[in-house]
Amino acid sequence: MAPTTRPGVYRREPMPNPPALVVGGQLNGLGVCRSLAQAGIETYVLETRWYDPASWSRFATPIRTTSLWGRQLVTALRTINLPDGTVLIITDEMAVYTISEYREELIAKFRVRLPSHEMVLIQSDKALFHNFATASGLPVPNSVIIGADAGVFSIRDLRFPVVIKPAAKRDFHLKGVARLVIAGDQRQAEIACRNLLSKTPELIVQECIEGPDDAIYFCLFYRKDNIVKDMFIGRKLASVPRGIGSTGLCVGVEANDLREKLGDLTETFLALSNYEGIGGIEYKWDARSKRFLIIEPTVGRTDWQEEISALSGINIPALAYFEECNLPVTSSRRIPNVVWQQSYIDRIRSGFGIVPPNSTVLDGYWRRDDPLPALLYYPFAFMMLTRGLIYRIAG
Repeated sequence: MAPTTRPGVYRREPMPNPPALVVGGQLNGLGVCRSLAQAGIETYVLETRWYDPASWSRFATPIRTTSLWGRQLVTALRTINLPDGTVLIITDEMAVYTISEYREELIAKFRVRLPSHEMVLIQSDKALFHNFATASGLPVPNSVIIGADAGVFSIRDLRFPVVIKPAAKRDFHLKGVARLVIAGDQRQAEIACRNLLSKTPELIVQECIEGPDDAIYFCLFYRKDNIVKDMFIGRKLASVPRGIGSTGLCVGVEANDLREKLGDLTETFLALSNYEGIGGIEYKWDARSKRFLIIEPTVGRTDWQEEISALSGINIPALAYFEECNLPVTSSRRIPNVVWQQSYIDRIRSGFGIVPPNSTVLDGYWRRDDPLPALLYYPFAFMMLTRGLIYRIAG
C-alpha cells in the first residue's frame, strides 16, 4: 500500500531518519501528528475515513486502510510502503489489541514498544484491572464485578450513586454497548445491569467518586527499560459530557506537591505493571478518603488530550520516537500557561469550564498554521449543535 497525498496537502521531503506512522486519525492522532512535526519528524497517519482530522493536517501524509483492527490492520501494516524501522505511535484503542497480539509479525518492519500482551489485556479490561489493582494495593474505587459468577444483587453493599461499565472495552467499540451508565439507587442499578448483561458478559459497578471535573488528574508517560524517560501531569478543567465524558479542557499541573504525589503513585503503578512504552493513567481526588483513586489506565497508546504535553514542553510522542531510534532527544517549545480544549463546540457543551487567568487556550482542531482540520470539522459540528438545540426547543 503506497502512501498517497491529496492536492493541496503539504508534503515535506523525505528525511534520513525513519518516519513515524501514527495509527488512527481522530483528534488524538491530529495532536500527535502536530507534536511529532514540532520535533521535525516526518510523519504519516494511517486512517480509515477521509474526514478524520489528522488526514487533513499539513504535518502528516495520510494513508488509507479499511480497518484499524484485526488481520486487515496487520495486512495493511505489513504491506505498507514505508522504510523498515518506521516508528509506530498508536492512538486508537482497538489497534492496540491487534498490534500487541501480532507484534512478532510486525517487529521486523516497525519499532513499537508495548507492555506484555498479558498486561495489555489486563489494563484494557476494567474487571481484570480492578483485580490487578486491588491485589497490588493500588487505590481504586470500591467496586463489584457482575457476570457469570456474581449476580446483580451483589451491588447492594455499594454506596450509591454508582457507575456501571462493560468490563471489556471492545464490546463498546464492536457491539455498541454503552460506555457507562450512572445509577442513583439499587433498583436503577439492577435494571441497568440486567440490560447491559444482555449485550456483554461482564460488568464492573463502581461507587462514584464525588467531586467536580476539575478534581480529575492524569499522567502521560513514556517508559523504556524499566525507566520512566519523562512524565507529564495534567488536570481536567471540564469533561464532555460533564461529569462522565472525555477531556474538554485541561491544563498542566504546576504545584510541586501534587506533581510529586501523582508522580510517585504513577511510578508505583508502572513498576508493578512492568510497563513499557507510551501510556497514561487517570486519577480523581476522593474527598471522603482524602486520597487519589485510579479511574483507569490508558495502555499502549497516546491519550485523547496527549497534545497538552507537547504544548507544555514535554513532547511524549517525540520522546518515544527519539528513544526508539536511539537518537538525541531535542527539546520542545513550551507555551506558558497553555490550556488545551477539545473544540469550541465541546467547550460550550461542557458549560464553559473555568480557564485560569492569563492562559493561552489552544483548540484541538484549529491552528493558524494548520487550518484544514478545523475548516473540515466545524461546519458539520455547528450544524449538529444547532440541530440539537432546535430539537430540544421543539420538544
